[in-house]
This record gives sequence, C-alpha cells and structure tokens, in this order.
Amino acid sequence: AQAFAIKEGTTAASTRLIILTGGNVGIGTTTPWGLLSVEQGSTGPVFVVSDQGTSTPSLIVAGSGNVGIGTAVPTSFIHVSKSGTTDPLVDIQGTNTTDSLSLRVQNAAGSIKLFVVGGADNFVTGTTQGDSGIQVSNGDDFFISEGSTALLTIKSGGNVGIGDTSPEGL
Repeated sequence: AQAFAIKEGTTAASTRLIILTGGNVGIGTTTPWGLLSVEQGSTGPVFVVSDQGTSTPSLIVAGSGNVGIGTAVPTSFIHVSKSGTTDPLVDIQGTNTTDSLSLRVQNAAGSIKLFVVGGADNFVTGTTQGDSGIQVSNGDDFFISEGSTALLTIKSGGNVGIGDTSPEGL
C-alpha cells in the first residue's frame, strides 16, 4: 500500500517517487525494497553528488553499478581520481596507536593477491600475512622473506645478511 506518490501522468509506470505506508521510499520504482530504493531505466547515473556548476561530480553511482569518486565516468567497480595535489588518494587511519591497519585484495577463490599490514613500527607486503614478501620492522630493519625464512636482511645500522636475520657485517 502506498501513502504518497508523485506521478507524471496517471499510470503506475509514470510514478517518479513513492512513499509506502511502512516508510520505504522509492525513486524510479513503485516497489522499494529498502528504506531508500533508487532505480533507473536508462544508462545515466543513478546517484550524483557534486558542487554547483562543476562538471565532475564528487561522488557518482553509475547505472552499471560502478562508483566514481572525483570522476564523472567510473570505469571500474570503484574508481577514484584526483589531480593537482600531493595528498594521498586514499587515507586509512586507525583510532588508536595499537590498531593494525590492513588492506586486502582477494579474488573469489580466496587467493590473496596483495596484503599490506602496517603498525607503528611494522610494514609487511606479500601474498598473505606471514607469507613471502617484504617487511620493514623492529627499528626499521628491512627483510625479504619466503614464508618465515628471511632471504635478505638489511639492519637499520647497515649490516646486510643473506639467509641471516642478525648480520654482523656488511
């Protein structure tokens, strides 16, 4: 049942906005399935946020489902674009000093293609956490490892070890 509708013409197909008695709002649909459901039948964007008078939106959800931040034409599922600045493109921050921040890229089979975890004195990148990769930690020591085996170690004082995590010389 509907409580309120805005239509163009007199047919249900011409309903532009509807508010059902349960409170769900539909734009472009007469059967909103969530608190706010937006549907569109054309190839244009579903949702746009931009500054007045600009041609590049701050945020856009395309009809394809692609989301763009700083681009009018998102070409991937999430497309972030920014120019003319030295600020980071993406900034991930924890709320306290003990937070372990991570970024994971994973396919449907569960194979991790990239894993980055960082803390106050630790940065690791590799195929999985604790697996092969590059690690900087323990007072800025640098490691390249395969699994838990260090292949190359460069200590913060400059000593280098191959297959040795505690080198005593260059």
